[in-house]
Amino acid sequence: MATFDSITTELIAALEEEINAIKESGGAEQIRVHDGRYGGTAAGRFLYIFLLDTELNIPSDTPAQLCIDKDSHETIILSVQGFEMTLGIQDDLGPFIPKAVLSLSAYYLLEQLQRRLDEIRTGVLPAERDMCMRLFAFQANVSFPNVKPATSLGDLNREQMEAVNRSLGQRVTFIWGPPGTGKTRTIGALVRELVQRGDRVLVTSHTNVAVDTALIPVIKALDDNEIQGGAVVRVGALAREDPELQQVTMEAVLERKSKDLRQQQQALGVERKRVQGVRDQLAATIRVIETVEKSEQLVATAKIALAGAEQKVQEEGNAISQARKTLGDLHSKLQQAEAAGFIRRVFFGFNPEVIRRQIVNQETVITKLEAAYQVAQQERRAASVALSEAEHRQAKDRQALESLGPLPPLPELRQQLGEVEKNLKQLDEQLAAIEARLREMAATVIRDARIVGATLSRLVLLEELYRGTFDTVIIDEASMVPLPNLWFAGSRAQKRVVVTGDFRQLPPIATARDAEKYPLAARWLQTDIFVKAGIVEGRARLDDPRLCALKVQYRMHEAIGEVANMLVYEHDGNPLEHRADPKKYAHATAALPESGEPLVLCTTSGANPWCGRLDPGFSRYNIYSAIVCIRLAARALASGAQNVGLVAPYRAQTRLLQHLVEQYRLPGERVETATVHRFQGNEKDVIIFDLVDSPPFQIGKLLSGGWGSEAMRLFNVACTRAKGKLVIVAHHDYLSQKAPAGDSLATLLQYLEQHGKIMDARMVVQDYADPAVKIALGAVMPARRQLGNPEGATHFNEGNFYPAFLEDLRDAAGEVVIFSPFIAERRLADVITPLRRLVDRGVLVLVVTRERHESNQVTEELIRQLSTIGIKVLRRRGLHEKLAFVDRKIAWFGSLNILSHSRSSEVMIRFSQPELVVRLMELSGTVYLLKQEERRSVQKHRLTELADALKKRMAFPSCPLCGGTTGLRTGKHGPFFGCASFRNGGCKGLINIPRRVLELAVQDLELTCPHCGGKVVLKSGRNGAFLGCSRYPDCRWTDSF
Repeated sequence: MATFDSITTELIAALEEEINAIKESGGAEQIRVHDGRYGGTAAGRFLYIFLLDTELNIPSDTPAQLCIDKDSHETIILSVQGFEMTLGIQDDLGPFIPKAVLSLSAYYLLEQLQRRLDEIRTGVLPAERDMCMRLFAFQANVSFPNVKPATSLGDLNREQMEAVNRSLGQRVTFIWGPPGTGKTRTIGALVRELVQRGDRVLVTSHTNVAVDTALIPVIKALDDNEIQGGAVVRVGALAREDPELQQVTMEAVLERKSKDLRQQQQALGVERKRVQGVRDQLAATIRVIETVEKSEQLVATAKIALAGAEQKVQEEGNAISQARKTLGDLHSKLQQAEAAGFIRRVFFGFNPEVIRRQIVNQETVITKLEAAYQVAQQERRAASVALSEAEHRQAKDRQALESLGPLPPLPELRQQLGEVEKNLKQLDEQLAAIEARLREMAATVIRDARIVGATLSRLVLLEELYRGTFDTVIIDEASMVPLPNLWFAGSRAQKRVVVTGDFRQLPPIATARDAEKYPLAARWLQTDIFVKAGIVEGRARLDDPRLCALKVQYRMHEAIGEVANMLVYEHDGNPLEHRADPKKYAHATAALPESGEPLVLCTTSGANPWCGRLDPGFSRYNIYSAIVCIRLAARALASGAQNVGLVAPYRAQTRLLQHLVEQYRLPGERVETATVHRFQGNEKDVIIFDLVDSPPFQIGKLLSGGWGSEAMRLFNVACTRAKGKLVIVAHHDYLSQKAPAGDSLATLLQYLEQHGKIMDARMVVQDYADPAVKIALGAVMPARRQLGNPEGATHFNEGNFYPAFLEDLRDAAGEVVIFSPFIAERRLADVITPLRRLVDRGVLVLVVTRERHESNQVTEELIRQLSTIGIKVLRRRGLHEKLAFVDRKIAWFGSLNILSHSRSSEVMIRFSQPELVVRLMELSGTVYLLKQEERRSVQKHRLTELADALKKRMAFPSCPLCGGTTGLRTGKHGPFFGCASFRNGGCKGLINIPRRVLELAVQDLELTCPHCGGKVVLKSGRNGAFLGCSRYPDCRWTDSF
C-alpha cells in the first residue's frame, strides 16, 4: 500500500536516476552565449537577452555564473524561449555583450529538490501529507461543508465561474484550460475570491513567464491600496519588464516598507564615509611621521657605514706603503749579497736565493693588499652613494611632513586614531544591525503577503518560501511540471490545491528516457499529474468532480481552433467553442502566404527534398524546407504580421532555422524559433510549422502515433500557437504515403487537404539549383560571424566535378573524408591513385559508406582493398549523405555518390571558405568521426606501450585452454591476456592481469591527464578497469583502454 513516505522515497530515487542520466549525457555545464543585448531592469536586476547556438532545457531561476573574458558575474536564468535566453544579472554590463560563457550545474535544482523531499519525509520540514496524497489520488478528495459560492466574478463565462466555485468547495481541483480558454483570467478571479475569504495563496509554475502571466490578472483584480500595502509579492526576478509586475516585486514592496530604515541606513552610510575619511587622513599622517623617523635612522646608519669604509681605505693604504718599504729594503739587501764575496756572505749571513724568495713573497703580499684596497675603495663609493640616497629620501620625507603643517606629537595622533577607529566600528555595528533588520523585513514581506508568486524552483531554493505556509497553492501549466515538484508544492498547502493546465499538450521533459535503465524516472518523470491523478484515463473523465473543463477559446481564428478540435478535443467530448474577436487576428490572416487563408499547407513534394540526420544522434534537418520557412516568414512580416513563430519537431532543424533567421537578418524581436516543446505556452500571429521528415528516412517517432500519443500532443501545441494563420510546411506526398491511417499526422494532412489552402513550395524555392540554396547553405554556419553570402561556392555536375575534386585532393595535407553511400569499381579506379598517394604522404583518408552487404561481394572486396592500402573505412547504417572534406578548408556537398555514380545528372556544390567548411563538418558529424578516429589511434598506441610495460613486469602466461601464446587484449572490463589464436576463430582462453601488476605498468607509462596535466592512474568501477586522473574529484577525466 502506498504511503506518503514510500512515495516520497520513490520520487527522490527517480530524481537520482534523472541526475545520473544528465551526467551520462554530459550535462551542459559550459554554455556559449552571444549577441547579448540589454533588456531593461526587473526586480533589482539588469536583464540581458542572449542568443544560443542550440535549444536548452534549463529550469527558470537556475543560478549560474556569466563569464566575460576573465570577469565573472552572478546570474539567474529567468527564461529560455527557443534560442533566446533571458538572464538577470546584478551588474550593469553595458548595452551589448558580443560573447560570453554561462557556467552552471545542470542538475543543481534537482539535488535541491531531493533535499526538500527528504526533509518532508523525515519531518525536518513540516508537510501537509494528506494534501499530497489527495493530489495524487492516493486518498479520496474532500469537500468543504457549507461553502458559499462566489457570485460577483466579473465577466467570467459559465465554465470559468464553475471552476472558481468548484475550487472554493473542495481540497483538490483540476482546471483543464485548453489554448485560449481564459485560464489565467479564471486564476485571477479565484485568487481574488480566496483572499477576500481570508486565504493566503501561492501562485506558482515551472517558468518565470508562466508565473508572471498568471499573476497579472491577479494584480488587476486588486485595488491599489492592497497592492501598495504588500498584499501581493512576486518573489524572484521577472522574466519581462511590466509596470504592474514591477510594483509587486519583493524588492519594490521592501523599498516601500523600509523607507525610514533606508533613510537611516543612508545617513549612517554618509557619516561612516566621513569618519572613514578622517581615519584614513590620520593613518596617512602617522605613516608620514614614521617614514621621516625611519629615513633619519637610515641616514645615521649610512654615515656610520661611510666612516667605517673611509677608515678601512686608510688602513689598507698604510699597509701597502709599509709593504712597499719592506720590498725596497729586500732589494737593497739582495744587491749587497750579490756584491759580497763568499766569506763575507758567510760572515754576514747573506744568501741571495733566500732574499729572492723573500722578495717574491713580499710582492704577493703587496698584490693582495692592493686588491683589498680596491675592494675598500668600492665599499667607500657604495657607502657614499647610499648616504646620498638616504639624505635625498630624508629631505623628501621631511618636505612631505612640513607640507602637513604643525602637528601634535606622534603619541597624541595615535590616540586620536584609536578613538576614530572605535567610532568607525560602532557605525559598522549600527549598519550591520540595520542590514539584519532589512533581511528580517524581507522575510516579513513574504510572510505578511496574502498572495505570493514564485516559480517552483524558487519554492525549493528560498527558505522563506519552503518553510512558509499557504492556505491555497495554485499550480499553473501543470502538465509540464515534473511530479516531484508537484508533490513538494502540494505539501505546502493547508487547505486546498488547484492545478491548472492542458493535459493534451506536451508532458514534462526528462533526460532519463530508458524505462529499463531508469524505471522510477519512467514512472514518475515521464507523465503528468492529470494522468497520475486519474483525471485522464485514455480520455478525460469529464464526470470527475475534481475536474473543471474550460471550452470557450478567445485567442485564435475559428479554423485553427477547429484543427485542435479535430485532432484532440472532440475525442474528449470537450470541443472548443470559438468566441475570439476577429480584430485580434485579422491582420495575421490577411498576411502572406495566401492572404485571407487561416490554414495553409505548403507542400515540398514537387522538389522532393531529402532530410539529413545529425550524427551522432537522431535529430533531423531539412535544408530545403528550412529555406522555404524563412522565405515564408519574411513574406508574412512584410505583409502585415506583427510576429512569426518558426517551430519544428527537431532541435537540429530549429538550430538551422535560427542560423537562417540571423543570416537573413530577420528581426529577432518579431521572429522566434524553437522546437514545439519549447514553444508551449507561447503564441504568435503566424505560426510556420516545419514537419521536416522526408526521404530517405521513415517518419520519425515524434510524428508517429494516433490519438492520445505524444505526436498528437505535439501537433496540438504547434497548431494552437497561431492566432491568425497556421502554415504547415511538409513533404505531403511522402508523409501521406508513409503515415498509417488513423495516425494524427495522417489525420492532420487530410484535414488540411479538405479545409486549408494548398500551395506548392516551388513558388517559394524552385529547386536545389535556386541561387538561394547556395546562400542558405552558408547560413547554417556560425551566426556570430557575419559571413554574408559565401564566396567560392560553385555548382558542378558529374562532368566537371571529378577534375575539380582531384585537384583538391592533390594539395591535401592533413585529412580527406568522403561520404559515399555506395562504392563502384569503375568510379573508385578514377580516384584510387591520388588517394593512395595521400596515404603514403601521411594524410588521413577516411571513407564512410553503408553497412556491410555480404551479397555484394564486389563492393566488399573493394573495401578490403581500401583497408589494405591504409584507407580507413567506416560503415554507417542507412547512410545517404554525399559529402567530401579536404583539410577542413574545402567541402563538397550534393547528390552525387563520389565513389559510385557515373553517367548521372546529380550535382555537387563546392565551398572553399574555412569557417563554412568547419561548420558543415560539425553538422554532418564529421568532426565527431575524426575525433573518434584520433581517440582510437591514441588508444591503440597506448595499448602497445602498455604491452611493453607489462613485459618488463612479468612474462606473458600461456593460454590456460590450449597452452599457446597469449597477447594483450581489451574488453568492456579492461585489459587481459587472451589466446593468440582467438582472431582466427580458434581458442577463447583468457587470463586476468593481476591488479597490482597492471597498476604498476600504467604508472610506468607516465601518462598525463589531457584536461589538467595531472597524473593518469588506474581506476576501477562497476564495469572494470579504466584510466582516470589522480586529481579526482577536481578533475573528472576518464578514458577506457
